[in-house]
Amino acid sequence: MIELRTYKPWQARPHDYATRDHFCWIYQEDMQRLYLLAFLLTANHAEAEKCFFAGIEDALNERRVFKEWARYWSRRIVIKNAIRMIAPLSAQSHTQSDSWTKTDDALAVCKTMSAVAQLASLDRFVFVMSVLERYSVRECAALLGCSPRDVQMARSRALQELPALYPALTPANATDHHSTAERLQREYEGSRS
Repeated sequence: MIELRTYKPWQARPHDYATRDHFCWIYQEDMQRLYLLAFLLTANHAEAEKCFFAGIEDALNERRVFKEWARYWSRRIVIKNAIRMIAPLSAQSHTQSDSWTKTDDALAVCKTMSAVAQLASLDRFVFVMSVLERYSVRECAALLGCSPRDVQMARSRALQELPALYPALTPANATDHHSTAERLQREYEGSRS
């Protein structure tokens, strides 16, 4: 005799989801990292602050995010809010950027963050999302509402422009954008801790 089993899909239990308290803890614990992400995307401290606080509000209103995804989801909320606020595909999206610090900080990471903030809006968004946050080209294109080719071109422009904005980024081989990207990823990861 053949016995047929009914398939019962896995069902998440309420304690598998992030709560408001969990998101509050993430935003408190990752405040510097999330603000840095907001600043790099908006290139403006006032806009970064608005983006950060809008992210908190959005996260607290999230209903169904797994706990394991909550930290990633918090960063994604900041990115989505920055896209809404800045509209990087708009012709008016290139605004005067702020420096990361108000002082002439000699730290390489401060100079790097200030250089990233000087990129054109689309190039900056693509660079931050694809290089620093490691989103795929397709994911960047979907979030930004543009083609994967636009994302690839913006990433290429950003990697070509950054050494001119901050000469210390120039590798021994000036056309080696891969090593520039790796160095920036390391600096970004280091600044987030």
